[in-house]
Amino acid sequence: MTTPLLDWDEVLRVLRRNGFAFVRDSRNHVKVRHPDGRVTVVPKHSPIKRGTLRAIIEQSGVPEEEFG
Repeated sequence: MTTPLLDWDEVLRVLRRNGFAFVRDSRNHVKVRHPDGRVTVVPKHSPIKRGTLRAIIEQSGVPEEEFG
């Protein structure tokens, strides 16, 4: 499956739907944490580069299909 191009706010919506909550919101990045301890950082870029999105998907453990 080809990783989609998504804006940073769309990525955050998917992560929040999957139980992640905001930890820190800076000017350029948003850090989110899952109750089980998983943490990922989402850059505020639109769109997020495919390689960066793949890393976010891998770190979060959320299936790639959720982002498509």
